[in-house]
Amino acid sequence: MYSTAFKKIVSAKCKIYITSTVLGEFVNRYCRLAHRLLVARNAAAEEFKDFRGTVLFKPVAKAVADAGKRVLKDASPIGDDFASFDLGRILSDFERGRHDFNDLLIAEVCRRRKLTLITDDEDFSAQDVEILTANALLTD
Repeated sequence: MYSTAFKKIVSAKCKIYITSTVLGEFVNRYCRLAHRLLVARNAAAEEFKDFRGTVLFKPVAKAVADAGKRVLKDASPIGDDFASFDLGRILSDFERGRHDFNDLLIAEVCRRRKLTLITDDEDFSAQDVEILTANALLTD
């Protein structure tokens, strides 16, 4: 579903934007999923930080870097205007324990720039942002 939507977005020449937070989340998630798969096969150390220093991490890092470069061919990096965020409100929202801190930052960028967020993460259901998703828990 997402690859089809991505192809349509690109062919329609729509603008795609990415922040450092989103790219960081992508890189971290990809590495942690690869690590979890290797641990399940007893091929990698249990601790993720130990995994990063191993020979097994090198092909994962290359695959992640290659994927990131492909994303950046179609997505324009944008700043998040972090200095202008109401960080007190964001930290209070985080403190309530219902939201991931990076998710709050991503939602804030989308709100401020009036961007549609493409995500499968149901944590965004409580955020006041327009969402494009295949996740039935996020659709009206």
